[in-house]
Amino acid sequence: KVLLVDDYAPIGDLFRQLLEKQQDMRVVGEAGDAEDAVNKIKDLVPDVVLMDLSLPGSSALEATHAIRVGSPGTRVIWLEAVADDVYKSEATKAGAAGCIAKVCPGTELLNVIRSTYAQDRNEEITKLARKPD
Repeated sequence: KVLLVDDYAPIGDLFRQLLEKQQDMRVVGEAGDAEDAVNKIKDLVPDVVLMDLSLPGSSALEATHAIRVGSPGTRVIWLEAVADDVYKSEATKAGAAGCIAKVCPGTELLNVIRSTYAQDRNEEITKLARKPD
């Protein structure tokens, strides 16, 4: 389950079209700003949030923190015009799973979403395996 967060509707539409073609992904909602995204998390409970880094209102950093606190199982992937090492570092510090360029090939975006989801599930399995009886 994916929540799309972008204030530019044509970009959101492109991402939605790409994701809806995937049998293992479903867009559960869209938000146009960070505050709306945080408010929708409780009801939608997405596995992954694709969030534009340049949103009006609250910063992506603040929204990422709020999402991670309110829904610890939800992973956030930042979308930026150019995903350089500075943004990737900031994403990690904020609790995001990572940062990817908006202009990346669709297959790359899908791979990032899938690996983020798989990594999260693998971490849960590892935690369960380590639990004492």
